[in-house]
Amino acid sequence: MRRGGYALLPLLALAAAACGAPSGKALDTKVEAAVVAQQGGRQVVSSVDCSDQAPPPDTVAGGLGTVVADHTCTVKFSNGTPTQVWAVNVLDLGASHPVQLLYRTDHNGDGQPVATVDVAKVFSAEMALLNGGAAGKAHCKTGSPTAPAGSTATAPPDHVCSIRIPGHGRQRWAVRILGSNVQLLFQLG
Repeated sequence: MRRGGYALLPLLALAAAACGAPSGKALDTKVEAAVVAQQGGRQVVSSVDCSDQAPPPDTVAGGLGTVVADHTCTVKFSNGTPTQVWAVNVLDLGASHPVQLLYRTDHNGDGQPVATVDVAKVFSAEMALLNGGAAGKAHCKTGSPTAPAGSTATAPPDHVCSIRIPGHGRQRWAVRILGSNVQLLFQLG
């Protein structure tokens, strides 16, 4: 994955009894794990500091709309990598609250999207992270389904992806291409 490109890394949430989305140290820990996953599993993060202040929205290339996040997280590295500031969103998936690294807000990221994205491959990788490494091969097709009633979808989808998760059966998600990655918008029934 290109450093400085858009990134989305859903992360398996801790099995917590708390009902609300993570905040404070819990959010910092989830963002650190997402960045470590993005760095190929290398433990190079020295600190993460997240705030509840939302960063300015960012426009997605190709006229796909605006991306809105709900937290700003500053990530410092121990290997000389420049400090990164990420716009972060927390997904509310019932008992789990994985984080999405949506876009960089610091000046070190170039913000240039990759010309083509293998949506199924990227979606499979994101679902494997979300489900602790367990996910089958995804199948994605172009589509823009309507969000279910009560959903808080922040943007229109451009693909529908289907995947089998061991122990959870087949899942279908509405996603949109976000730079070189995909953004999970809502799960379809």
